[in-house]
Amino acid sequence: LVLLKTAIAATAGSFALSTATGAFFFSVAVAIAVGLIIGVITVWIRSKLTSPVHDTIVSFIVPFVAFVPAEELQASGVLAVVVTGLYT
Repeated sequence: LVLLKTAIAATAGSFALSTATGAFFFSVAVAIAVGLIIGVITVWIRSKLTSPVHDTIVSFIVPFVAFVPAEELQASGVLAVVVTGLYT
């Protein structure tokens, strides 16, 4: 998705390689950082839960909790969710 956004900007005529490269690496780095932070928090919370119902609720909420902050920071929300899932 990040590459698609860069390609669309390139076809629109407002493309500079240095800007696109910087934006790409920023998006990836922030998404990985957000994913790791949410993953660490998720593992800690799930280690404290004793009810399977609460554990299931957390597992349903976590992808949204990882996606939204990454997108708000102009990073890849999908990559943040994947990193969170891999860490968890």
